Amino acid sequence: MGSFVDAEGNRYTPRVTAWTIAQFEEATGVGIIEAAGDPGGLAKVMRSISRVMRLAYLACDREAAQRGVSYEDFCRMFDGAELAGLSEAMGEALANFFPAESAGTGGEQSGPPSPGPTSTAARPSPA
Repeated sequence: MGSFVDAEGNRYTPRVTAWTIAQFEEATGVGIIEAAGDPGGLAKVMRSISRVMRLAYLACDREAAQRGVSYEDFCRMFDGAELAGLSEAMGEALANFFPAESAGTGGEQSGPPSPGPTSTAARPSPA
């Protein structure tokens, strides 16, 4: 599993689970499962920095809780440099959640688009 480091040097290893997806969808109203079924759909969902950070926080909720880090504090610990690592690790975590054999594509694609560094459209822009 990939990991990323915040501005204070804390390492996080995101793990996307059904609970992560359910909490994300409830908080944002955005359906990741549905988006993952459309070519480019997941990349479009992950173009929002608030969505990227919400999903990352949920995927690292146990580590954040152990450190006493709130969602707001978590977001404040990421600048442009750290976001690249976060994006790459989240892309890997999402790819692990959506393996190629369950993507429903008949082997035509290797899973949903990754918000990792190979997909510039999905990488959050520092603002």
